[in-house]
Amino acid sequence: MTDSAPPQATPSPSLPPLDTRDEQPATPTTRARRANPGESWLPPLALAEAGLLLDVSIILDLAAAYLPLIGIVFAPAVPAPFALLMLRRGLRVSVLASFVSTFLVTVLAGPHFGWRMGLQAIVGVLIGWIMSRRGSPYLSLTLASLLIAAAGTCSTFILIVATGLPVKDVVEALRNTMGAAAALVAGSAHLLGLEPTWLSLRPTLVTLANLGLSYWPLLLFAYLLCFALPMVALYLAVATGMARVLGHDVRPFPSQWMLRLLWVFVWPLAFILSLPRRLRRLLGRRRVQSDMGERPESSHPGNSSGSYALAARKGRDPR
Repeated sequence: MTDSAPPQATPSPSLPPLDTRDEQPATPTTRARRANPGESWLPPLALAEAGLLLDVSIILDLAAAYLPLIGIVFAPAVPAPFALLMLRRGLRVSVLASFVSTFLVTVLAGPHFGWRMGLQAIVGVLIGWIMSRRGSPYLSLTLASLLIAAAGTCSTFILIVATGLPVKDVVEALRNTMGAAAALVAGSAHLLGLEPTWLSLRPTLVTLANLGLSYWPLLLFAYLLCFALPMVALYLAVATGMARVLGHDVRPFPSQWMLRLLWVFVWPLAFILSLPRRLRRLLGRRRVQSDMGERPESSHPGNSSGSYALAARKGRDPR
């Protein structure tokens, strides 16, 4: 006898288990098929949709640039097609459409309009990207405004370096802008009876303006940001409205409190602009009343000449 234990039979790995009633059949893991470059990068349907929306945006931009009076109406709708393209087809197709639109507008209208078209396209892509992630529209408003202000400041520096534009011309333009704004505020304060308040605040504002001119790049950035905020608000409102009309689940913009705040600021401006028309109507009404009050007595029915005219009109002799 030996002390070693008898060898145990090892089951064959190829044999299936005895009880397979409660087990599900194993699904074979198939290796993912490597897609063609055209399928992963630019599908044909995405190309067609990008071309259509790109054409719409270019037409709107050219109309805003060349139509004299109504062109400004089309300007807020230029980034909206790129926001819709970002919502529907993703980042790659949208970025490619931005480059193509920039190139086409540069060829058709020149480099000045081309880089502006590229900036508007990037703003539209940014708005669409935040919309696709259900982000806050105020985040879109802030980031897009900062992007436009930064792009304008960088383009000014490039213009100074490339063309030799004197820095004093930029500073003088900023000084003239602040002077015009101060004149507007002074006129408004005089009309509203707030001239003493304006005179008390004016020295402090002059000191801040001189300090800002010493650091003119920051002042230029703030100046561009003041113009970019309302412009981006219009971009965002048009893009949000179009996306919601087409059935995309995006957050609404502008909200109710913004509409009320806008009405508070717009109503006094609309009232001031309507004052000349109201004054003309009031003066015309008073003139008509004065003419009616100064009507001669011959038109009175009891007058003899008036009776003679009435009888002659009836065809009988007044005598």
